[in-house]
Amino acid sequence: MTESSPSREPAAWPCARLAAHVDEWLDGALPGADATAIAEHLARCPRCAERIAHERRFHASLHRCGGATAAPESLVARVRAALHPDPPTDAVS
Repeated sequence: MTESSPSREPAAWPCARLAAHVDEWLDGALPGADATAIAEHLARCPRCAERIAHERRFHASLHRCGGATAAPESLVARVRAALHPDPPTDAVS
């Protein structure tokens, strides 16, 4: 698991982390432990639950407008790498 990947510990899902992974969660792309941690967070955080409800309505609207086509895995990997780049390492010469 990389630094930019979600943690598997429920306590590690504060609002900001959840917000960064909303689309992955709605698309069912997070591992089970992460999905469970988000569900637990939503059960105790009305603000995030409201945001997720809004995002669900938005996703449903997109699907009604033209369906959904899965992106190729290579594209998904490039987008994730661009959004969550690995931290630079100190090069030793």
